[in-house]
Amino acid sequence: MYREKCFDKLVARIERKNGKMYIHEGVYNYEGMISEMDFLETFPESLCESEEEKLALLSHIACSDAVAWLHELIKFMIGGQYQ
Repeated sequence: MYREKCFDKLVARIERKNGKMYIHEGVYNYEGMISEMDFLETFPESLCESEEEKLALLSHIACSDAVAWLHELIKFMIGGQYQ
């Protein structure tokens, strides 16, 4: 549920070939973004044909989450002592 509510990928379409899912991201409009929350996108459940595809899409590029959170933790830990 967390990943669905905090989904940050702009999925334009999903292509299915030979039993594989190809996820095509759209073009992001960074000009109107003011805060970090502006990066959140509505989860494109209508593009998924099954629960399995939904779970695959939710886990797509999830490995980058740890790096992002680690960056925030380090910023907090060193408390502005970096440039």
